[in-house]
Formats: sequence, C-alpha cells, structure tokens
Amino acid sequence: MPVIAIARASVHISSGASEHLGEISERKNLTILASLDGELLATRALAKTALGEHQTALTLARLALARTNAVEPQTLATFALALTSQTAGQRQRTNLIRQAIRAALSIGNVNGFILAYRCCPTILKAAVGEADDLGLREILLRARDEGLARSCGLRIHRDGRRGSGLTKREQEVFDLLAEGRTNREIGSALFISEATVKVHVRRIMEKAGARTRTEAVTRWADRQEG
Repeated sequence: MPVIAIARASVHISSGASEHLGEISERKNLTILASLDGELLATRALAKTALGEHQTALTLARLALARTNAVEPQTLATFALALTSQTAGQRQRTNLIRQAIRAALSIGNVNGFILAYRCCPTILKAAVGEADDLGLREILLRARDEGLARSCGLRIHRDGRRGSGLTKREQEVFDLLAEGRTNREIGSALFISEATVKVHVRRIMEKAGARTRTEAVTRWADRQEG
C-alpha cells in the first residue's frame, strides 16, 4: 500500500535509520493518488540526496513537483532540489536551502522541515547563521533534536523553550507589533521578509496562548510589566 510505504519511509528518515535509505530510494512508483504519489517521489528524492545520488534525486524531485501541488511533497522536493543544485555555488546553495526553510515555515509545514533536516542535516548547517530569524531553536527543542542541533554547531538554551519567553528577534517583532505596525512595516523595519514576520507573529501568539494579534500583545505586555 502506498500510504504504508510513505509512512515507513518517513519513520526510517525521522529515526535516523540510514541503513534503510537504499530501500526507500528503490521503491517503485505506483499508480495512486497524485498527492500520495508526489509525496512518495519527494521522500525518495530526499533519500537519494542523503545517499549522494544527486542526479537521481533531481529527477525524482522534479517528478514530484510536476505530479502534485500538495504541501508536503512540494516542501520535500524543494529541499531536495536546493541540496542537489548542480549549477549553484556553495553560497547560492546555502541561500536556496534557507529559502526552502522559509517557504516551509511560512505555510506552517514544520513537520516537513523536520523530516527534511533529519534526513539531510546539511539543511540545519546552512541555516545556523539565521537561527533566530527562522526560530530554529524552538523547533529543534520541540522535536527533541538538541543533539542534532549541537552536531551542526547550533547551541540551544533552555530559555528558548515555548512559554518561557520571547527570543531576541521575537521581542523586536513584538515591540513593533505593539505599536500597531503591519507585517509589511515590521519586515521593512527589521530587514526581514513578510513571510518571516508572519512566522514570528504566529510564535508570539502561540507562546501567549492567544488567538489574535491584539490578545497576544495584551498578554505579553502584562507579563513584561509584571
């Protein structure tokens, strides 16, 4: 069954079972729903990337993107393309990976991001320089991937845990949010994209347990004044 194949592949990748990557990458395509077919193709593309078979990974990733517009396969395939780009230099490849991370987080596909970096830790290494902007510490803590974070040169402190306070970047966003600024205005002031602002605003709301921006501002203001 294709659903079982996808689930098994995801479990192997998430658990770091590298000995099974060959099995994942060799699974034959099936005539199934486009979204499932695309997800299986994209997962195989990531597995091939981890195995260093970049040309095959490129082919599979492109097939996945052409097969479906579903969020999960689009995310995984985009990471595979960024990692295996043959025309990009190292700096450009790093930028492509960071763009893929922002795209995944801006639509809330954190699970896809976690699956991708567990399969290919190079993704985390490329993002270390923008850890605060991307909110990587909180994601890694929630995923219990502190060890993987350390191996990629990213330090995680307890004060980055959910509910314990705002990160430096979140505080900057909050201050402008409290002034009534729009996402676009906040992005311009902090020199970050509007999509990145949305990610920070969502985290600020989650940490405050709020449903609206106004409620989040009120709750955090009360905490900080208290």
